[in-house]
Amino acid sequence: MITEISISNYKSISDMTLIFKNLNLLVGCNSSGKSSIIQSILLASKSILEDYNSPLNGSLINVGEFTEARNYITNAKQIDLSIKSFNHEYEISITSDDDFCKLIKNKKDSDVIELLDPKKQRLSYISAHRIGAMNLYPKNYSNNSFLEYLGEFAINAFESNKDKPLREELVKDQLSKTLSSQVNYWLKYIINTELKTKEIKNSDNIKAMFSNSNNRFVRPKNIGTGTIFLVSIIINCLTSKKNSTIIIENPEIHLHPKAQSFLTDFFIFVANSGIQLIIETHSDHIFNAIRRNIFKSNISNEKVSINFLSLNNIRGLSENNKIEIDSKGVVINHHEDLFDQFNNDLDIMLGL
Repeated sequence: MITEISISNYKSISDMTLIFKNLNLLVGCNSSGKSSIIQSILLASKSILEDYNSPLNGSLINVGEFTEARNYITNAKQIDLSIKSFNHEYEISITSDDDFCKLIKNKKDSDVIELLDPKKQRLSYISAHRIGAMNLYPKNYSNNSFLEYLGEFAINAFESNKDKPLREELVKDQLSKTLSSQVNYWLKYIINTELKTKEIKNSDNIKAMFSNSNNRFVRPKNIGTGTIFLVSIIINCLTSKKNSTIIIENPEIHLHPKAQSFLTDFFIFVANSGIQLIIETHSDHIFNAIRRNIFKSNISNEKVSINFLSLNNIRGLSENNKIEIDSKGVVINHHEDLFDQFNNDLDIMLGL
């Protein structure tokens, strides 16, 4: 589990340290630094395997040139990143000499490297740009990746493992402990649908079908867009190893507010099972559903970390405010722009 991240001179972040728990939210206005935090983790992960000559660009992340990645406000000459897992630490620096980008591994700790190493399959990333509805989904022939960041192999993972039992902590529906049963339990709970798949023999493809409101199975293009976005998240979480870390961008995409709230119940379940979640979101429904689950004692507020990012109006640098929530789900230190637009609009309508 990632317990701390320190970032210096990356994009709008001059100097920032964040403490992470089991369930973590990155929230705040657009262009406030949320994605930069996620990118820093991906850059550290990328640095373990890929070419030193291109530390900012590769299969997982493409930032561009060093001048685009550095903090230009402070005229930074070097980017420094540190990832901690309890008492273990992995540090890298990225600098430039005559427009030639260089990677320096300042401190290497095998325990953190194992967590970040893509080949170990303990860190996964689900991008906001994940794959949507398709007639057929590709099989995964790679030895190095189980689920890709666009979700393109989620259906393959389901088909390959649907009859296998999950570890006990990930079993919600006790009628059957298989991946298929647990995925469909949560799909039914969140958006009232089910998934079934079939391998297309002598091809590189898998067919997926979803039940609609009439309990008739239809192909993905004839079901809501949010369904396939959601299923990649559920499959990824339920097929992850214990003590894994999953980064998810905007899980609320194309989901009704009720589904966003119910999806949060799934996140609470996963976080309690020994899997760490780092979620970037603009959803007040996810934020409030976490508060509801804390109130109902489904998760301890000690296991939740909410980081509210904002830009300093004077210097234009990112700032992080850790949002404190008590054991009753009450926000102790509210900040302007922290999911307060509903109340602001309502005040105008009421003439307040």
